[in-house]
Amino acid sequence: KLHRFETMATDPDELFTLRNLFWLGLYQQAVNEALALSIGLTEGLKIERDEFLNRSYIALKQWQLILTNYSHYATYFGWVCISKP
Repeated sequence: KLHRFETMATDPDELFTLRNLFWLGLYQQAVNEALALSIGLTEGLKIERDEFLNRSYIALKQWQLILTNYSHYATYFGWVCISKP
């Protein structure tokens, strides 16, 4: 009988390249990789992909892209103070 962690090690990691690019500091390549990943991802992987995408945008100082993409959440998260000059 395989334990849970043993089966996880044999599963493919769809976000492997994205994670590596991000942690290596190759943020623009991470953005490109994240935008290319869309088909066949579970809801959890999509959320994780978006997290790395947004963190890459922050590292590239492209805050406006995040604020534009998530403007409907701005008041909920209290981002109104940073989205208005």
